[in-house]
Amino acid sequence: MNRVCAYLRCSTDKQDVSSQELEIQNYASRNNFHILKTFRDEGVSGKIFQRDGLCEMLKEIRQRRYDLILAYDLSRLGRNVRGCCEILEICQENKTDLTFIKDGVSTNSISGKLVFQIMASVAEMENSLRSARIKSGMDRARKENKKIGRPKILTAQLSNAIIELRQKNYGIRKIAKTVNCSVGVVYQALTLQ
Repeated sequence: MNRVCAYLRCSTDKQDVSSQELEIQNYASRNNFHILKTFRDEGVSGKIFQRDGLCEMLKEIRQRRYDLILAYDLSRLGRNVRGCCEILEICQENKTDLTFIKDGVSTNSISGKLVFQIMASVAEMENSLRSARIKSGMDRARKENKKIGRPKILTAQLSNAIIELRQKNYGIRKIAKTVNCSVGVVYQALTLQ
C-alpha cells in the first residue's frame, strides 16, 4: 500500500483546512506514506455529496489510482450514513481503504468497516440534533419578537466601500465577505446607488 491521497474539507469560508492537512502530513510521515495528491473542499457542507474535491477523488478512486485515503475524521467525509456508506462501497469495489486519523479508524478490517458505519450514524445524528436545536432556538426567538440574523444596517461608509469594490469588478459574494455583511446588504447598497 503505497499510493496514498488525502481528503480535506471545511464547512465555512471562515474555517480552513490547514490544521487537518498538518495532522495528515504528520501521520503520513510517521507511517512512511507519501501523499500523491490532496483533494480539498473548502466552504462546503458535509451534507452535500456533490462536492468538487470529493467527486474528483472518487473519479480517481474508480480509476484505481490510490490504495489509501487519509482524512482527519469521518465528519470531513460526510454527515449522513447513506452518503458515507456509498463512498465506502466505491472504495471497497476499487480496493481503496479509508483511514481517519483523529478517530483511529481504518476500513482495512471488518471491525474497522463496522466502526466506520457506526461513526457515520453518530455523525448523522449529531447533525440532526444540531439542526433541531437551531430550529428550536429560532422559533423561541421569533415568539419573543427578537430579530434573527445579521443586522441590516447600511451606513454611508459601508455603502461607499461596497460601491468601490463593485467598481473594481469584485463579485457580490466576495464584496459581502470583504466588508463582513450579507449579500442582501450588498444588493441594497448597489440598488440605492
